Amino acid sequence: MKNKDLIGHNLKQIRNRLGFKQKELAENLNISSGYLSEVESGKKSPGIEVVSKLLEIYQVNPMYLLTGEGECFLSQGKRKPGERKEKAKEGDNYNEMLDEMLWYIDRIPVIGYAVFEFFKSYMYEKRGMIEEEVKKIIENNPEEEIP
Repeated sequence: MKNKDLIGHNLKQIRNRLGFKQKELAENLNISSGYLSEVESGKKSPGIEVVSKLLEIYQVNPMYLLTGEGECFLSQGKRKPGERKEKAKEGDNYNEMLDEMLWYIDRIPVIGYAVFEFFKSYMYEKRGMIEEEVKKIIENNPEEEIP
């Protein structure tokens, strides 16, 4: 089974386990039902946005989606994205999101690649603004090493 076929098959299994018709899941993921049908039939691969929404909204196990291995959904007994070893301060959304992002990067190579490609592009596009921020950091912390 090709990778697109496998992911499409697994996505269909997940949709059925959630109890959705294609149209319902497509609406929840903000995609067309035609596109979802093509993904499920192996004609297209889901985009990173679709995969990201599946993981975030439905706590889909990324390994199951990509390989068919393991449970469809992240188990309650294991650490899930967004959970921290220590309780974050109330309103500490930045650190929770960073923790979640690192969890995915560590476990799903394609997400790590996408994040680093975005980072590289962003650093290039915003280099002037970033250089100004780095100057401020160096002025306030002359001992700090900048990568």
